[in-house]
Amino acid sequence: MEDKVQEKADTNLGIGGKHLAPKNAMDYIRSFLTLTAISGFLAFGGLMGLRIADLSVMMPDLPFVPQVQVSVIDGTDTDIAAVVGEELTQEGWNIVSTASLADTDPGSPTSANTLVFITDEGFRDEAEGLVAKFPGSIIAVSDQFPDPITLVVGLDYLD
Repeated sequence: MEDKVQEKADTNLGIGGKHLAPKNAMDYIRSFLTLTAISGFLAFGGLMGLRIADLSVMMPDLPFVPQVQVSVIDGTDTDIAAVVGEELTQEGWNIVSTASLADTDPGSPTSANTLVFITDEGFRDEAEGLVAKFPGSIIAVSDQFPDPITLVVGLDYLD
């Protein structure tokens, strides 16, 4: 019986562990900052995990493809512009038109090399992506064509 009385007395005096000890203002501030830091780390980790998961779902294994407008012109007189345009569209390129060089510039000879025309030097990085697809092609700055990038498919593509 004395043990029960002793336990009640200890509880009434605030004895029974550090968590039951009286707290001062600094203890509350320390607890608040600790919980805030832990919450911040957990939130940041969760956000980064979702971002990484989202990237793997959105772009599984596709390389980055610029969305600048590209037109494809057949310089071989073999009506290959539509086929090349469809291939580039399936890879994610923004193909806005396909045509024949004879239609856009009547009387012009066939193109021996594949050419990439850009209207401004600012499109050079995007054009480099097409050069990777068409090795040996030449990039030239010209305002001859209205779209930012124009791919003239040459006879070297058929080889």
